[in-house]
Amino acid sequence: MRLVEYLGGLRGRPPTPKKGFYVSEIELADGIAVGVYNLHMDAGSCDADIVARRVQTEQLVEEINIRSSGEAVIVAGDTNLKISRPDDMVSFDFLLLETGLQDACRFLECGNEIIDRIMFRSSDRVSLTPLSWELPPEFIDAEGKDLSDHVPVSARFGWESN
Repeated sequence: MRLVEYLGGLRGRPPTPKKGFYVSEIELADGIAVGVYNLHMDAGSCDADIVARRVQTEQLVEEINIRSSGEAVIVAGDTNLKISRPDDMVSFDFLLLETGLQDACRFLECGNEIIDRIMFRSSDRVSLTPLSWELPPEFIDAEGKDLSDHVPVSARFGWESN
């Protein structure tokens, strides 16, 4: 597994925790693997934040297209790309178009698009199919409080070799 940090220096205020994505590969069967990208993009709604997410999206697209060219991929994490911000949707559409990814929520018509997303793409060697997408309620502490500031997103995939 390898951490790829996003390009820095894009915000007009003090530094925030480092953002980036981890890249790994999961072998489903002999000779059949899926690239997995776990990401966290910049938050915020000012112009610098929107520019940062656009640049981070471009960096992610470049990494996927180089490292995982022609391979099946799952990308999951906190994109901070909100459907209520047109510039964010330009970045999200760019990510999908330039990598061939599909959003699992949209694929399954879940009707609950949020900033935490799970995206996927099949390859010539393996077909990935989302079977379910949910916001599982069991990720809480002993007092019943959420473990994070975000409700987790879960998707289950089926696969078959081509």
